[in-house]
Amino acid sequence: MAAKPASIVARDLSSRARGLLLHVGRLEAAYNAGHLGVHDVERAHGGALLYFFAYAEHSIGRLFFGLLVGQLTARSARPTISVRSYAVAAKIVAGGRPHVAWLPYQRTLERADRYFVGGRPFSSLTEPEKDSLHRLTVTRNALAHESGPARTKFYASCVAGRGIAPSQARAVAYLRGHHSASQTRLDFMMSDVVALLHRLCA
Repeated sequence: MAAKPASIVARDLSSRARGLLLHVGRLEAAYNAGHLGVHDVERAHGGALLYFFAYAEHSIGRLFFGLLVGQLTARSARPTISVRSYAVAAKIVAGGRPHVAWLPYQRTLERADRYFVGGRPFSSLTEPEKDSLHRLTVTRNALAHESGPARTKFYASCVAGRGIAPSQARAVAYLRGHHSASQTRLDFMMSDVVALLHRLCA
């Protein structure tokens, strides 16, 4: 089977993000028309972020294994081992575990350092790009877990010292708030991650 450009992974994530934002936008319109309550809209934002996180993490894994077995191509990717089977690659990388977590991103970097020359393309992300993945991860954790530590990490990474109103300090309200006049923080967070995945796939 001929190798495909890795950019298909980024395009798929971008498509998912657009679909989620369209769905959330329709619910916002319903809220503005008085058909939904604020908690319904907040839950929609939270649900969209959780879904996006899962697909973004899946996309990193899809890129990693695709490059490792030679079924995807990216300019800077040079595997340090020769393997052509996804099943064999998964056993090697996962070490017998049934699931491979790619976020927090440090987990991806550690694996990339073992299986790709220079860890590339995964090691090529800038510190601001890594921070985008960190903020995605801590926001996801704050939504998925009710624990104090998850909320504390989210507040420290996304809210503290950023001039955000107390009413938007909860993860769902934060996502619904505006990063700019024309873009919600949910939209901005997704767009940032889609952009960095496009760069990994180049």
